[in-house]
Amino acid sequence: MWSKLSASQRSLWISYQKSPRLRGGYNIAFCPRILADVDPAIIHHTLKLMMSHHPMLRATFRNGDEGPEQCIRPLGEIPFFLHDASSWSEAALQQHIEAEYRRPFDDGKPLLRAHLYRISAEESVLLWVIDHLICDGNSFWILMEEWGGLLGQKKLLPVDKVNDNPDFFDYVAHQEAWLESSQGKKQFEYWEQVFSGPGGAGFDLHLASASAGSAAPRACIQSFFISDAQQEGLGALAAKYGTSLYELLLASYFIFLRRYTGQDNIMVGSPMPARGQGPWRNTVGNCTNVVPIAARFDTDLTIGELLTAIHATARQAKRNRHYPFELMAERLPIHRSSAQRSYIQTQFTYQIDRGAKGVMKLMVGTQCGPDKNQPGATVSWGGWDTVSYPVQISHGDIANLLNAEVMESENSLSFLLKYDAERLSDYTVSRYLTHLSAIIDVVITDDSQRVDQISLLSADERHTLLHGWNQTQSEPVDACLHQQFEAQARRAPQAVALAFGEQRLSYDELNRRANRLAHALIAQGVGPESRV
Repeated sequence: MWSKLSASQRSLWISYQKSPRLRGGYNIAFCPRILADVDPAIIHHTLKLMMSHHPMLRATFRNGDEGPEQCIRPLGEIPFFLHDASSWSEAALQQHIEAEYRRPFDDGKPLLRAHLYRISAEESVLLWVIDHLICDGNSFWILMEEWGGLLGQKKLLPVDKVNDNPDFFDYVAHQEAWLESSQGKKQFEYWEQVFSGPGGAGFDLHLASASAGSAAPRACIQSFFISDAQQEGLGALAAKYGTSLYELLLASYFIFLRRYTGQDNIMVGSPMPARGQGPWRNTVGNCTNVVPIAARFDTDLTIGELLTAIHATARQAKRNRHYPFELMAERLPIHRSSAQRSYIQTQFTYQIDRGAKGVMKLMVGTQCGPDKNQPGATVSWGGWDTVSYPVQISHGDIANLLNAEVMESENSLSFLLKYDAERLSDYTVSRYLTHLSAIIDVVITDDSQRVDQISLLSADERHTLLHGWNQTQSEPVDACLHQQFEAQARRAPQAVALAFGEQRLSYDELNRRANRLAHALIAQGVGPESRV
């Protein structure tokens, strides 16, 4: 039986059709290093059990006469792959794992796969990869907890019955009916008001020049752990304003965007579960929705006023989170400049473990490395001692230039920036993280300060600016100005050199334009000392 797609699935499927290079960029992965002897038969069999329990793990997709559709395939060949990595170098192992994580899935085949890399009798690396088409964040935690429980039994349990009736298809039908219900229409009216106001004018994330986007996106991640002192300060501030850590850190990201772009109206997309607390609470499938949250700034806005505004706006957005943004974009007169790639150009995701504390700890370690403030990196999962294996897991973040994510794991908070490394340099993003941490410090210590007066510079950066870059006692004599500019263009070709209105020019593009102009002038007979 073929079923329609949910709104989120449909949007992702259409993105795949328009930009095939995005496939693989939306893969979700789990990658623990297992410090024990692993029987490959257990991995294979438990994966078979999972695919029999959850029919969406056997979903296949096609373009039908009335649009994209999906159906459930019979339980067939299990997508499990065993690798003898005993002679591989660590670099070769990591290269293979990252390639398999990013490899796009084929149409008509299962949209998940598992790899076991046997390093020795005491060590293996397990890689689970699944396409976002059939799995969201909530589904991921459900699946990893269930898989860990099955593996922990260390038995080949019988496959009693194969479930061919996915409750996710019921969710899709419910969503379609809900959109035409009075509740659906009420939520649509809320968003209609939002987008007809000042916040609906659009937000353009000017952090890199448009010319820097010609190469295929390359997803990278950098992160920092929010310190114990910062967590304590955030907790006190949350109590003062009656807000949540999610809202406080979202406000901090808004401040970062305000200070870097200078725009008065800023829009951030925040992925939220759109399954409710009813019969689909434990449904496996893509039930997520990117919810737009707007903030309006002026030169007098204080941190405290912003926190109050974000608290109110985020709560309203959560209450109206079930209306798919993809349909909003189709039905509402959402304005944006022709230079913008999409209306929501940056996202802020707040991840909680939903009861899967061990899995979350492993995920944090995979993406961020170990938290030095939280001892004990070993996690019991699947009946084994496991540790995180480092992989740059982007989860679809190549679609935007820059996205933020916070992962809450027991007493640990990590702040991640996921970015397109073809358009933003690693050095630039490392400075972004430093400035985000500085913003959090100011938010905690002085909520009466105006947002536009927050200093982003660290003590070292301030010293460099005032003293290192202010060496005026002598002028450089080793290179002319045009030679220094060319050297800068070689060092940071995609950095923004000129900005005017919505126009941006990178050093590389400005250098090429200058060279073209020079050649044109020379062709006209212009030489040294000539007036132009």
